[in-house]
Amino acid sequence: MLEQSNSDIPPNIKETISSRKFKIQKGRFIESTINLILAYIILLFSIFGYIANTWFRAADGELLFLWRYFNPVNWANDPSQLVPFICFAVTIIILGYTENVYLYAARKTVFLIIFLIVTAIIFHQILHPSISSGIVFFTSVEGYSTIGILGLAGLFFSWVGNQLHLVNYRRKKREIEYINKLQSLDRN
Repeated sequence: MLEQSNSDIPPNIKETISSRKFKIQKGRFIESTINLILAYIILLFSIFGYIANTWFRAADGELLFLWRYFNPVNWANDPSQLVPFICFAVTIIILGYTENVYLYAARKTVFLIIFLIVTAIIFHQILHPSISSGIVFFTSVEGYSTIGILGLAGLFFSWVGNQLHLVNYRRKKREIEYINKLQSLDRN
């Protein structure tokens, strides 16, 4: 039987592991959760508010299959359908910008997309109680295209937001290094 050696672990980390003093950053978790809830509320009002505004014009399928608002062919016919897409893109970019690690931004984006799809199914079920919306959604190609298009767009926009965060971080880091260099030259 092979034993694992802890020789490659730094001593300070060994001490932390042995003393079991792991800190949970409660403030960061609460901030991250609040950001996710605010993003959901913004998307709820922008996407479903737009759909509710057009509901009197028979927005039956648009309520369940959100990918129709991400279709450029529809934007050419009705430029106002670009509004939910822009709100989605800006919200996800901001959500990705607030995270230091892309995987955290991607995880929050996936949660947000799941919340949006569940909300669409619930709203469609409320408006059409005779139809089982979940079965309609998951047995149609449009349902899976909604999941795929929202998922890919969301992951792309969260990546863009995270890259903007990294560019800004690197720029600030260079500025601080430059200021420290100037201060050290002034002292000499």
